[in-house]
Amino acid sequence: MTHSQQVKTLMMSPNNGKRWRTKSNLKTKVAKAQEERESLLRRIGGAILEFLGRMSDAVGSVELDDEESGEVEVDLEQYRAQILQLEDELFKYDRDSAAAYKTANILGVLSGIKPVSLVTLVAHEDRKDNLDRLEKILRGLGLKIVHSKYGEKGRVPDIDLFISKSEERALLARDTLDEVQRMRAAKNKKDGGVGENNWKWAEYKNWADTRFGKLMGYPDTAVEAFLNWDETMDELSARAHRSRYYTHSREHEQEEYEAFDKRLDQVVAEYAPRTAAYFSSEEDVPWL
Repeated sequence: MTHSQQVKTLMMSPNNGKRWRTKSNLKTKVAKAQEERESLLRRIGGAILEFLGRMSDAVGSVELDDEESGEVEVDLEQYRAQILQLEDELFKYDRDSAAAYKTANILGVLSGIKPVSLVTLVAHEDRKDNLDRLEKILRGLGLKIVHSKYGEKGRVPDIDLFISKSEERALLARDTLDEVQRMRAAKNKKDGGVGENNWKWAEYKNWADTRFGKLMGYPDTAVEAFLNWDETMDELSARAHRSRYYTHSREHEQEEYEAFDKRLDQVVAEYAPRTAAYFSSEEDVPWL
C-alpha cells in the first residue's frame, strides 16, 4: 500500500482518522507556537538591546551639573510662599503620608538633592483641576514636568509626573520606567511573554533599576544593595521601615542617611511645616 493509500485508509476510518488528524494537528500547532514564541523573543530581545543603546547614548550626552548632582545647595528662600502653596495643594487630595512624601521629593529636586522625582497622583473626579494648579505652581518654581505615556486603555489611570530642573532628565526617567512597564506587560501575556527568568528581561531590568535609582538621586551604595540584596525579607523590611525615601544598604546605612536623608529632612523642616509635622510624628523613622 502506498503512502497516499495509507493516508486515505486512515481518514476513512472514523476512529483511526480522528486520532491521526488530532496528533497531526497538535504537532503542527505546537511547532507553530514554538516558532512564534522564538520569533517574539528575538523581537523583544532586539527591542531591549535597541532601547539600552538608545538610553546609553542619552545618558552619555546628559551630564549632571553641580546643582543637579546635589553638590551645590540652592537658596529656597525666594520660593517659600510657592512651596507652601504646593504643600497645601498636595495635602488637599492625598492622605497625609502620601502628601508629605510627594512634597519632600519635589523639594529634593528644587534644592538640588535629587535630579528627578516621580510623583504619582491618584485618579479622582477633581484631579484635573488639582493637576492644573499643581503644574502651574511647579512651573512657577522653574521645574519641568513630563507625563508618563503608559496606561491601560478604557480606564482612567493614575497620573505619573516626572519632575526635574532638566526636561531631558525627566524624559530619560520617564522612558526608562515606561519601558520597564511595557516589557512587564509583554512578559505577562500568555502568548509568548518573555518570562521572569528570561536572561534578556533580567539584564534589562537590572540596567533599568540602576539607571532609575541614579536618576532619583539615591546613593550608589543603596542602589547596588537593592540590586544584589542577600537578606531575608524580614531583615530587608526592618531596614526599609527605618527610611522614608528608599531602602538603605546594610553596610552603609548611616553614611547614606547623612548624605541624602538628613539633608532632605533639613530642607523639609525649614520650608514645609505640614510635611515636617507628619515626618516628626513617625515613630520608626529617624527625624532631625
